[in-house]
Amino acid sequence: MNVQGGPNPKILKWARESIHLTIEEVAKKVKKQPNDIIEWEMGENSPTLQQLEKLAYDVYKRPLAIFFFPEPPDEIQPEKSFRAILEEDLELIPSEIIKVLRKAQMYQLNLAELCNDKNPMEKMIHRDIKLSPSKDIESQAFSIRNYLSVDINEQYKWKNSEFGLKVWRESVEQRGVFIFKEPFKNNNFSGFCLYDDEFPIIVINNSIPKTRQMFTLMHELAHLLLGNNDILTSKERYFRYKDNNYDKLEILSNKIASEILIPNEIFIKSISNIEINENSINKIASDFSVSRDVILRKLFNNDIISQNYFKRLHNKWINEFLEKAKDGKKHRGDYYNNIVTYLGKNYLNLAFQKYYTQRIDNQQLAEYLSVKISSINGIEAKL
Repeated sequence: MNVQGGPNPKILKWARESIHLTIEEVAKKVKKQPNDIIEWEMGENSPTLQQLEKLAYDVYKRPLAIFFFPEPPDEIQPEKSFRAILEEDLELIPSEIIKVLRKAQMYQLNLAELCNDKNPMEKMIHRDIKLSPSKDIESQAFSIRNYLSVDINEQYKWKNSEFGLKVWRESVEQRGVFIFKEPFKNNNFSGFCLYDDEFPIIVINNSIPKTRQMFTLMHELAHLLLGNNDILTSKERYFRYKDNNYDKLEILSNKIASEILIPNEIFIKSISNIEINENSINKIASDFSVSRDVILRKLFNNDIISQNYFKRLHNKWINEFLEKAKDGKKHRGDYYNNIVTYLGKNYLNLAFQKYYTQRIDNQQLAEYLSVKISSINGIEAKL
């Protein structure tokens, strides 16, 4: 049974189950009773438009129109996206991360529609550069940095890590990789990438520090250049993998990321005649506009500090960040600024260009942006 004119009950149930949410969890999020959710999914009752918008945009992170489809759409499952992860560990992925993954897959499909299945960038780094575990790390990282045209002398002049992240993001996006940001609401996950020959994408957790986002961006870029998907967590053993080679690729991606952000030859010169301690590590990290962890990794990789010293400081900084995140109330910032930050100017420009040339209407534009129609003008003004 289906309430006439209402959303498809099968889609409501499919959307909930696809992100590992229980009926009770959904009821709490929309401030209804569990029986109400059951009735919606059985077709005995139907949510109001306002309630459906809440479900679509805030809870399930799905386009509103999808709830009126006759059948659930075919889509890539997490199990297929991340084949290397063991099945029992895939079940550990929290629902909020599944939602971000689904949203990322939707953006990838949107890009194909907006660009008529052809990446608009003339240079595409994932086609021009292929990483290999058997080749020298420093030379491969140099090739990437050179391709991105980020000059080390300019890097010294960056005013802060936020500006540095903007430079790296724009450089990567201008070379064929689309970058999205989301507040993951789970700081165990830093980001992930979805490989595609035409529209590879990287998604970064906007809730972690900017310096950590910078490292995540380079780590995920390395995975794309290796030709595989990845979920990056701050807990190195969060997942176990079927293929031991994946652990090797994680180590390689970390080293490549670190080398891109600070070439080793320049790093060694920067620490000559400097006593290595927490204060000097902070100073070097600030000079290069990178995270302290990047400096710590490079010190360890160059046998300048011990593994125990590395672990002690690394764990200390993680705990400090978690305490700060727990104690301090997050400032949400301006909604429209956030949308521009999350989606990126390249993606937004593509969507608005279609809209301006009247190839899509405001409802379709809202679907591409995953927002309500009423938000379009505000986003346009910020863009």
